[in-house]
Amino acid sequence: MRRIRGAGPVAACLAAALAAAACSRKAPSFPGAVTYTSPTGKFSCAVPGNWRVLENEGGSLVSFFGPPDGAYANSASIAIYRYASTDFSDPEDYYRRETISASSSVPMIQEDVGESGGAYYFSMESPRPVLNSRKTERIREEDYLISAKDGFYALVYMCPDDAVADSESVFRDVVQSFKPSR
Repeated sequence: MRRIRGAGPVAACLAAALAAAACSRKAPSFPGAVTYTSPTGKFSCAVPGNWRVLENEGGSLVSFFGPPDGAYANSASIAIYRYASTDFSDPEDYYRRETISASSSVPMIQEDVGESGGAYYFSMESPRPVLNSRKTERIREEDYLISAKDGFYALVYMCPDDAVADSESVFRDVVQSFKPSR
């Protein structure tokens, strides 16, 4: 859990800094926001201070898991990946490969997002087995693809459909606050 900055008095200073920066971007809607900075300094973003953090696991640069309590504790994940132009030829190539196995998907669109400017967005849904059960649940995935030098970042949100109301706004705020180094 290193690299999360903001505890006690530092959190108060961070909150003041976020408020001062509100003229350039919307402040996060979740309480207890802290700034995560990647170990390499390649990007930063606002995240809930009480979400779990895993770095360099499963191919992602970092993953955040939450919310920490409630009926769907830690069922949502926000992962940040970095792809070089040799991994995917362009965002359309990523979209085609990612949605090939989805049971439903929304066409990719371009959007303006916070600090990083333009991005591509799409969402999809797929069934997934529920652990220790014969049941399945629908998983929603939302992806934002943000340009970077020689490639792009993929910010990927995954959550059971039943739990989206508890965490989707957090993902939107992470995307809005995402700031790649240039």
